[in-house]
Amino acid sequence: MTPLPRKRVRGKPFETWDEFFTDCAEKLYRFAHYLSWGVPDFDGEGEMNMILARMKINWNTIDHAKAVGYARHALTNSLSSHTRRNRPRMIPLLQTSQDGEVFSVDPPDSAPTPEESTTSGDLLRRVLEVVHQLPPKDKEVLVLAYAGHTPTEIADLLDEKPVTIRQRLRRARERFHHTCDGELRRTLTQKVTKEVR
Repeated sequence: MTPLPRKRVRGKPFETWDEFFTDCAEKLYRFAHYLSWGVPDFDGEGEMNMILARMKINWNTIDHAKAVGYARHALTNSLSSHTRRNRPRMIPLLQTSQDGEVFSVDPPDSAPTPEESTTSGDLLRRVLEVVHQLPPKDKEVLVLAYAGHTPTEIADLLDEKPVTIRQRLRRARERFHHTCDGELRRTLTQKVTKEVR
């Protein structure tokens, strides 16, 4: 049995807004749903509505071949802004001593020590350097897998077959491990082993 041809060649520009919306709206709303899952007070689908409305108004100024990427990027930026704005603020607790003096009590600090934060920050920086050296297709699947998406969900988001995504993930992980130096590989293995215990 021969596979059915895909509807659209990746990167082929859309002729009209209606063609873009008909072909891509469902996938973009699904992407918004997956991206906003577990984020309190963030309505991914509603935000995608706003993005698509702005895109319709500015359709002639948008590169039609990159319209899907434009919408995804806009939603990702919107989510970043939301999490930045809604970060919990620390309010000092005030207490009064027996002699009537008011002083603030700081809650116990669960933040890592400077040594731990330097180590984890350095590790994150080194991992990101390796990830940025990978080809764009490898970065794409690794980031989505790291965000907790299954290969089937990633396949839906990227309009690929799940088998293809599993192969891309396997190859991306292999390239990541080959690109890592021995020390980084040992550190990552120790960190994962410690978290599993």
